[in-house]
Amino acid sequence: MLEIAIWIGLNVVPFVFAVIVSLVVAGYVLEKLDLEKFESNLLYFFVFFLLIALKDVIAGGDASNIFGKFFSVWSAILVFSLFYMFLSFRNKMQKALNSLNERQKSIEESMPWKVGADAEGLNVVRSSKYTVDFIVKWPKLILSQFPEGHEAHALGVVEYIVKEYCSNGSLLDTDEQVWGKNFSFDVFHDHVSNMYQCWSYFHKSFVKDMRVVGQIFGCQGYGRSSLNGSSEFNNIFVLEKSFSSIEMGFDRGFFNIECRPVVNFPIGDFINLVCGVYELYGDAMLAIKKFPDKFESELLRNGFIYDLSVYEDYGCGRAFDDKECVVERECLNDMQEKMGVSVYRQKLLSHIFSNEYLTIQIRAQCS
Repeated sequence: MLEIAIWIGLNVVPFVFAVIVSLVVAGYVLEKLDLEKFESNLLYFFVFFLLIALKDVIAGGDASNIFGKFFSVWSAILVFSLFYMFLSFRNKMQKALNSLNERQKSIEESMPWKVGADAEGLNVVRSSKYTVDFIVKWPKLILSQFPEGHEAHALGVVEYIVKEYCSNGSLLDTDEQVWGKNFSFDVFHDHVSNMYQCWSYFHKSFVKDMRVVGQIFGCQGYGRSSLNGSSEFNNIFVLEKSFSSIEMGFDRGFFNIECRPVVNFPIGDFINLVCGVYELYGDAMLAIKKFPDKFESELLRNGFIYDLSVYEDYGCGRAFDDKECVVERECLNDMQEKMGVSVYRQKLLSHIFSNEYLTIQIRAQCS
């Protein structure tokens, strides 16, 4: 019995000790180095076999054989690890090369030679710049929060807010309220590098994207919470780009600002459309005669009307040119048919879309 206890003490205990210490030491090092999965396992094995070799010293064995045991195990592991590291490096380099090839392909596709012999004279969009003005019809927008036929009640609620919360000098700085204000953005988009920059005139700085959030009536003590605990009036205005559309309305979030849209305009589709018009006809500001069916249905659903009244008359008061513009090259006929768009020869000063809550003016340039 004593011999068994001695054998366990000399063999099993050092082995268990080696396992525990190897896990603790290797785990601590891994936390600091952030290694790959295989490299992590390699480190575990390294510490483990080192401590297994050292158990002979702990057990009182011959220390001269420690390094022989250690390197006999690690000679095979080292060869395998070097081979694995070579394969891992090759795979990483292959992924990097594939990424570069995809990048080069996307750049080449944006260049004129993408259509071969037909490229001469083709208008290819490499960059675009557009200015978007949002002219909010504030009375109508506020009335949209109330049921139809309750206009008098709505005006009473607004008057109460102004009287109770915005009187006696408690009205905040006009920069902090959005009532009566319009919003403009300059957007710069490089189509080759996909770099996107947006300047907000409201914020007087570059912003991530077209977005405005603020109190309609900038009153101290009156924010997102509804008037007297009721849900009659929401004082938080939200205008933001959601995916490829512009949404305008009021906040419906509890913790984060989320738009409950009253207006939705597919601005992303329209910018792609005028870029296509530039490629076909050489000018992004030509008056559009016919929109693609999908875009037209979105305009009708949100009650938008396309306004052609602000056109370029070159200061001489000439009449609107209502003749349809024709593509000059036969190779573009298929592209025009696929886009489903036709334009007038008349150039506009602004593309204008209006409904009962909002007017949007867009001036675009492509190069």
